[in-house]
Amino acid sequence: MAKAMGQPMGASMIALGALAAATGLVAVASLHAALGEVLPPHRRKLIDTNTACIARGAERVAPAGRVPAWA
Repeated sequence: MAKAMGQPMGASMIALGALAAATGLVAVASLHAALGEVLPPHRRKLIDTNTACIARGAERVAPAGRVPAWA
């Protein structure tokens, strides 16, 4: 999926978005908001790319397939 997006290094962000959407452990919107805080200055140019990868991973998780993280 990351290669198809032209972002082969984005696979971990896709997985993170899928995990967040599948478990509800953290809101996908919170992941997007945190990128600017957790990425070092030399990586901040990748915020849009990482945001797109997180969103793609979250989109791939069907709402019916959600498993609560605290169950």
